[in-house]
Amino acid sequence: MDKQYSNKNPNIGLIQISDNKNNLINDYLQKNKSNIIPIKIDSDLNYSNKLKLINGILFIYDFKTTNNNSYELKLKKLLLECIEANIPILCTGYALSILNSCLNGLNPIPTPIHSTNNKIESSYHRIFISPGSKLASILGSGGFVRVNSRHSYSITEAQKSSNLIASAYSLDDGIIEAIESPEDVFIIAVQFNPERRGEIPPHFDKLFTSFIKACKKAQNRVH
Repeated sequence: MDKQYSNKNPNIGLIQISDNKNNLINDYLQKNKSNIIPIKIDSDLNYSNKLKLINGILFIYDFKTTNNNSYELKLKKLLLECIEANIPILCTGYALSILNSCLNGLNPIPTPIHSTNNKIESSYHRIFISPGSKLASILGSGGFVRVNSRHSYSITEAQKSSNLIASAYSLDDGIIEAIESPEDVFIIAVQFNPERRGEIPPHFDKLFTSFIKACKKAQNRVH
């Protein structure tokens, strides 16, 4: 392993796609004893080699800005490699739809009711988190909660991959707000953006701390 990352902290590959990058998550990861390894799909020609360094993937897609199919294909390829290697995965925003489609789910559908008026301010709505789900277990409870909303594309049960289960829904229209793997592996995606930490209830920080713990376990398996 490279000297830069040769310590006891887990190495987290960070894919961050946004016109207005929120660096709060970078600070949070570092304060919680994690090494950040940026992964830039456009410029990292050998990004697959970085998988040898990382113990988890955090994929933040704050606001969909492109319809570049070849770009999304590269993202799906990377996620599939992580899934095959049992690397923990946490996706936020539009990254939920990319994870879903790379596991043979259907393409997302337009849902303008959830979109924000611009790329800086968020909208808000209430969701229901299914009790008994991994997400509910991580957060400490299921039930109703208010989250931010920055997406104009979403999935319903009709689009959802059969390899994933839904763990949260929008109360307005039944749009899926979270999916997770039913297997004993950390693969969770949420449609909202908890990395925008001032817009989300504080207990959603547990989503990141739980992810970091899963990455630490993955690191210990390697050693």
